[in-house]
Amino acid sequence: MTSDHPSSSASSSNNQYLIDLEKCGITTSNNLRELLTTCSDPVECIREFQQRNSIQCPSLRPVMKLLDLHGIRRTEYHEAVFADLSDKIINKLRSFGEKPTPENVSKLEQHLERSFRLYRAPKIRPIVLETLAQLPKITDRYLKLIICDKEFYDQCSLSVKQQIWIKNESLFSEAIEPVLDAYIYEKERLLLSAAIGTDKQSNFFTSESWKGRRQKKHIQELVSMVGQRDILYGRITHIIRERFLSTANPNYCSLHFELLMATHDVNMEFLVRVDPCHDFAWCLDACAKHHRAKLIDTQQMSKLKALSDTSKKGQSKVIAQMSLIAADPHILHMIASAAVKTIRDNAFSVNPMKPRDLSSVHLMVKMLLMGLNAKDLLTEQKQLQQLMDPEIFTVFLAAFTSMIVQDAIRAELANAPEEVTDLFHSERQICPRPPSLDHFLSSNSACALLWLHYLALGDPLPLCPSKRRPFELSLCYLEILPELACQMAFADPHWSHLLTHRLLHCPSIFSYEPTSALLIRHFFIPQLHKVPSVKFHLLHLCVQHCSVIPAELFALAFDSLLPFCTENEKSGAEVDEALNFSIEFDKFREQLVTLRQQIKEKANIGGKNDGEKREMENNEEEEAGMEEKKESEGDDKEEEKWKKRGSGEEPEEGEIEDDDDEEEE
Repeated sequence: MTSDHPSSSASSSNNQYLIDLEKCGITTSNNLRELLTTCSDPVECIREFQQRNSIQCPSLRPVMKLLDLHGIRRTEYHEAVFADLSDKIINKLRSFGEKPTPENVSKLEQHLERSFRLYRAPKIRPIVLETLAQLPKITDRYLKLIICDKEFYDQCSLSVKQQIWIKNESLFSEAIEPVLDAYIYEKERLLLSAAIGTDKQSNFFTSESWKGRRQKKHIQELVSMVGQRDILYGRITHIIRERFLSTANPNYCSLHFELLMATHDVNMEFLVRVDPCHDFAWCLDACAKHHRAKLIDTQQMSKLKALSDTSKKGQSKVIAQMSLIAADPHILHMIASAAVKTIRDNAFSVNPMKPRDLSSVHLMVKMLLMGLNAKDLLTEQKQLQQLMDPEIFTVFLAAFTSMIVQDAIRAELANAPEEVTDLFHSERQICPRPPSLDHFLSSNSACALLWLHYLALGDPLPLCPSKRRPFELSLCYLEILPELACQMAFADPHWSHLLTHRLLHCPSIFSYEPTSALLIRHFFIPQLHKVPSVKFHLLHLCVQHCSVIPAELFALAFDSLLPFCTENEKSGAEVDEALNFSIEFDKFREQLVTLRQQIKEKANIGGKNDGEKREMENNEEEEAGMEEKKESEGDDKEEEKWKKRGSGEEPEEGEIEDDDDEEEE
């Protein structure tokens, strides 16, 4: 029962359980009240009531007198006896549940039949709850009654709720949605945390182990809610799939993978039968053992190839389900990193193969396409075979490998003697990005992801400044970022985090004004209002590189971020996100405001000096103009004088004196 007024609800519940006791022939306070209002001798009435409702055991009578002498009230005595008996009954019920033989199950059912009518009585409810918890299967009539009483439903054990959830899907959704929301929130909070990026060896993908992620609180809570019920597991995966399709949030793919493997860890045998992705996920989890070395085991690669080839057998639905696992950002990161390393190792091997002949790279690109197009595969808008463009292997990988080799040569030349580097000076100045790559980077998501991982893990973005490594080359790599397919460099916070993590440790990139302007002015700032995670990344970069970012660009970035901490009109989900950014900004506010003020003061001083300089230049120009004017007037007078002489006119007095002076001279 529910009520807007808790006191009235409690009173109603109290009256109801008293009625239940009376129906079972148990005397209640209502009966005592009625007796006292109708009896002629209240003292005698109370004495008879106590005798009739006391514990009917003759051997206890001497003890009762002893308790009276010690001042122990009868209420305390009866409550102690009831508590002791309740503990003994509950222990007995648990012993029946530990050995669920037909005889014990029958005893539990009989006990439930006798006690369930009194579930509203506070003292008896724990016994009813324990009886329900120990029964392997509860009849529907009890489940329906439990659903009608929300307070009683909330107090039931998980095993009882699981039986209710099987019958009532809406209650199951209501129970798991807060857990799903909490999981997603925690993932996003971790993704935007500034604490991860400050450690060069740690980012979102390496801050937790693969096994540690599925041992987190929310995953274990979901596993316990599912229990041994394969129907509930199927429902929860369906809810995760629907949420992914409606939001396109890849964290739901991480949730699916971690839930599957956590359920696998507790030996849920039904997984093999219920989830067609079990073997695929298990192989990927086995590959993760070598993920820090960016390698995939050959044996597991063979198993993955056999599983992914089911698309050739017409099992497109199985591939679609597998794509939900492959879309986990951790798996995409593992595969893309391994693919880049495999291509690089092959290029520098003694007997290199053509990139198109590397079967392992073929498989990894295929799995990348599966994961990056999971939504289209699940909705059957695309088929995997349609995504496998042959030119990826014949054109893109060839150009990509060539670029990697050239970058390696440039890195070697940077450490070579000057007489060697002078011979290759012209080659070192050429843009390393082949034009043939641009089409694939802007149209194919798998190629774009490989490019991002090469930037984040390879040589293009130097950690330390070097005169022998021109910054124009880094600019050549970075300028394609806004054009990547699906806006991958900033639309997905996982890959923008990976890129930002690399940039956080590349101060030389921000000390060079063209690359700094490209990233701040043309990459991050235009996306501030479109992608929530971008402002966090720009904030962390400004804090990390405040000493090397050009003053004008730092001021621009600061002024662009400031409105996100002062906007008051926020609604819905934006409130939490805005508050989180305000909290993050406040960690560095004093430092950033001080730097911004210093830049402003320098600009004012510079402007004042420029004004004084311009004023001095104007004064000098005016003085020069006046001198030129005087010289011009003198020339005009001289010319007029000679004209008068030529015409025979009498010169003026001043003019004659001047002439006489000239003659004397």
